[in-house]
Amino acid sequence: MARGRAAVNARAAPGASGVIALRGPIWWQGGMILRRLAALALLALAAAPARAETVRFDLIVAGITAGQLALSAEESGGAYAVRGSARATGPARALVRKTYDGTARGAVAGGTLRPARYDETETERGGTSTAALRFEGGRPVGIELTPPPEPRPWDLDPGAVRGASDPLTVLWAMARPVAAGAACGTRHDIFDGRRLSRLTLSAPEPAGDGALTCAARYERLAGYSPEELAERDGARFALRYAPRADGRVELVEMRAPTPLGDAVLRRR
Repeated sequence: MARGRAAVNARAAPGASGVIALRGPIWWQGGMILRRLAALALLALAAAPARAETVRFDLIVAGITAGQLALSAEESGGAYAVRGSARATGPARALVRKTYDGTARGAVAGGTLRPARYDETETERGGTSTAALRFEGGRPVGIELTPPPEPRPWDLDPGAVRGASDPLTVLWAMARPVAAGAACGTRHDIFDGRRLSRLTLSAPEPAGDGALTCAARYERLAGYSPEELAERDGARFALRYAPRADGRVELVEMRAPTPLGDAVLRRR
């Protein structure tokens, strides 16, 4: 094992139970939601031809553009690969010196993304942290965190995690074009290497001109301190999907209230 790197091999016994989660690409802290958002089931044929999608979102807080999120993904031969990045922009760069870069890959099975590998690098005010996760059947079976985290009383046992995805896979599942029937009405459990969260989307509501809206609830489940659980448990936000020329819909906006005013993640 490389020096300064923490590794965990999590293989739970068959039939073991446990909660499922998320750490961060949604940034809720300080009104910044450039972190771990996400969710919706996918309706894409596993044998569909390769196609690349690139999408960009602006983060707007209280009417001021504060950040940018970019995703680039390709699906081919029953597999997917996605790359994501998030940065503060404009005046916010002086206050939020944080960046995120991540990659995820896995299989597309029955219209659902099944993660196999996730890597992320985050920088904040000169410090850098990395995470590398391997999944098998929705279970984390290999975790490497740099720098190694200090043990905490509320740490989650990775072997108890079931049916989870990494943050970037969930974000791509949300952002990619889907059939209207696949937008909303879903639940995703997200694991980032230490923490587990859940994102639940309500049934879609028509919004006119073929658009759809749904309400989302974000819950911290495990791996958080009692104070963190109390602070953000049950956070809510709204999603809006707009129709495309090919008959599918795509995410165009996410909106959440913050102490600074609404935070909006808006597709370019």
